[in-house]
Amino acid sequence: MLVRFKHPSGATRQEHARTIAADPPPPDTVAVSQEVSTGATVPYVPAPPADAPTIPGYRITGEIAKGCMGRVYAVIDLSLDREVAIKTLLPGANADLAEVLARLDTCGADAELLAIARRCLGANPEERIADSREVAAAVASYRAKVEARLRQAETEAAEALVREAEQRKRRRLDEGRPHHLAALKANPRHPTYRQFYNFNLMELARAHAGLLDPEEALRTAQTRRDTGWDPPADAYDAACALARCIPIVAKHEKLDADKRKEAVRFYGDEAMQLLRDALAKGFKDAVRMKKNSDLEPLRGREDFQKLLAELEKKLLPAKQP
Repeated sequence: MLVRFKHPSGATRQEHARTIAADPPPPDTVAVSQEVSTGATVPYVPAPPADAPTIPGYRITGEIAKGCMGRVYAVIDLSLDREVAIKTLLPGANADLAEVLARLDTCGADAELLAIARRCLGANPEERIADSREVAAAVASYRAKVEARLRQAETEAAEALVREAEQRKRRRLDEGRPHHLAALKANPRHPTYRQFYNFNLMELARAHAGLLDPEEALRTAQTRRDTGWDPPADAYDAACALARCIPIVAKHEKLDADKRKEAVRFYGDEAMQLLRDALAKGFKDAVRMKKNSDLEPLRGREDFQKLLAELEKKLLPAKQP
């Protein structure tokens, strides 16, 4: 609400204050009203009390309001020659504020927020932030930092859930292996038992990759290679198991760019070595090697393209003399 102060004589409050300073009225003299834009009237601002503080850069012209926490003074900003209002806290109120801030500090309140509060609510007006834009900038900066910390906490919580899920998956797969092996021991050539055990090892390798355990992932793939069912196909499936680990580490949020490249190279190199083992043992299914989606992460490698070209060349029919 816009308030325009006016003395009954017609003078502005600033002019009236100057008149009072030059020729103080008797102690029992009271000005009666001030004009408000709504048409209502409120008591005129009385003269400042004798115990009003001295505020450098300002001249107190009156007391607007007072309460249990402090007082609000009408003052003239000497640098701007403009009337403003300043609130001061009583010594007891300031002690209460200090106690509140200390209690917040003890409870673990954010140090930066406490610093902003102290700068805004300090007992000494000279120590407070005078420019509202500076307060807004400080609060905006604090809020941006809090939001960044919240986003980081949410990311870490999501990563923890993924990691916990991978750990549960690995435990289930580890617990299932003895049962698969027992079934295979009873009937080594049973295709369903072999299929289940193969799936177990393939998924276990991926679980190890998700948990950033490349050595265990490689060991699991080698276990698949050494099953002895069909050596060429066993080595090929082991290569597929490691190739399927590449997309996992390529976008793993716990790895920086260099670590991701290193992990991708590790799984790619080991998968290529298993593919070469498969071809050395007699693997000849070039069509499967060319179309199998498990090997998609290797298709951009020159050594993969060269190995596939060599296999296709070997399978070309011999020319008639």
